Amino acid sequence: MIRHFRTRWLFQLGAISLAASMAGCSAFDIKQEVRIDAIASTKSVARGASFILNVRNPALAKEGATYNRALAAVSAALESKGQFLAPPRTDPQYVVEIDFGVGNAIQQPNSGPIQEKFLSLSARDYVRGGRGEELWNIKVSVTEAGATLDHALPLLAVVALDNAGIDTRGETTIEIPLKSPSVTRIRNITEAALQDAAAEAR
Repeated sequence: MIRHFRTRWLFQLGAISLAASMAGCSAFDIKQEVRIDAIASTKSVARGASFILNVRNPALAKEGATYNRALAAVSAALESKGQFLAPPRTDPQYVVEIDFGVGNAIQQPNSGPIQEKFLSLSARDYVRGGRGEELWNIKVSVTEAGATLDHALPLLAVVALDNAGIDTRGETTIEIPLKSPSVTRIRNITEAALQDAAAEAR
């Protein structure tokens, strides 16, 4: 009887340890793959520089909440890098052009095709009435199953700005924790900015 109890106790202990280990993995180790393709000039953007945002395709303004979320996420990610949005009626030091959307379906190894969600950013010197020198250009994308573009935008903005000014010399892939503190912070700032804008519009 004692031997049987001890065997059962050891089995239960092992099962608990395994469950805890699996729970730990799900909480801390699950990562999202993000593809990055970035180029940069030899000229860098100084910390504390002012910027404005332009959407590359005016038709994207029809995307409503997604359009506003893209602008808010990119602005929050830029400000987290020590940049600031230029006040109204003042010239910024540089312009960030934004493009975003859902791209082609990509075949996954262990599943069917999943659509790519992407964010593309290009920074240029500000020239009034003209087009300044490009400082950096970056495209980031994910193919997470079930994720919407709206949900992916804060993650994409963080990864893009973490790699702005870097030349990846072609497409590369990184992994970022799903519960990354930096992504969670930008996501929260983005949603708060959208709620404030909605409240002001009422």
